[in-house]
Amino acid sequence: MKKSNDDQGTLLKKQLVPSIKILESFISKLRNKQAFGSFFLVAISLLGVIALAFWAQYRGALGIPRNDDWVYLHMADWLASSGQFVVESGSLTNASGQIFLSQPIIWIFGNNIAALQIFVALLGVIGILATWVIVRTFLSVSISILVLLTMVLSPFWATLSLSFMTDIPAFTFQALALMFLLKASGKQGLNWIWIAVSLAFALLAFSIREYAIAAGMTVLLFICLNGLKTSRKNFYISLVVGFVWLFVAYGLYQWRSHLNNAVVSPPALSRSDVAGAIVQFT
Repeated sequence: MKKSNDDQGTLLKKQLVPSIKILESFISKLRNKQAFGSFFLVAISLLGVIALAFWAQYRGALGIPRNDDWVYLHMADWLASSGQFVVESGSLTNASGQIFLSQPIIWIFGNNIAALQIFVALLGVIGILATWVIVRTFLSVSISILVLLTMVLSPFWATLSLSFMTDIPAFTFQALALMFLLKASGKQGLNWIWIAVSLAFALLAFSIREYAIAAGMTVLLFICLNGLKTSRKNFYISLVVGFVWLFVAYGLYQWRSHLNNAVVSPPALSRSDVAGAIVQFT
């Protein structure tokens, strides 16, 4: 009986060893101030989203369209129900990237406005973390915290982050584009894989809001200037990469601009839509 207990104890230790090693590795990473700061920021941001969602639910604001996000909500619902990207006549921005990204949320939760609003809020958390990484590259911890507090405590952030507006997703993907640009620029030269990731996020941001082309142009300008400083080969590669990216961005813009299937939504008289209209115009 004693031998059996010893065997069970040995087996239990073998099973626990991998978990203990993972935990030790996690704790050792947290000892690094940068890693701890990032972890702490993610935790606080997630708690902030949860608190904001509960407060909105308590006040009856969660799941109600606000500003003009009803336009994008209609477009996302049309795509999910018909498989066709239909332009709502009230939409002046591209928005296609956000509409396509929202489809898995609709497939899982159905036409649930609250789920889409929380999805945007979580994208905002990613944007906050990316911004933290960017500003910490150049600024001290205290100044970086001040930068983020100035952003997230502003009235517009609380309003837009828990909506289906395009501002927060476009901001997040621009921040990710710049973050990966910083990661791509090391002492050993450019890492073209990270440059590709950066440009992909920049294109995604542009597919949501046209002004987000600024992020893509920043990446292209950086790699061209880097090519001039390093070698003619790198400069020519940068020119080719820039031409391809601009060509794709221009094609996306032309596709969205020339869609002729714009529709005007009929009046919606559900309780949430009426409440949303009251909130919008009061």
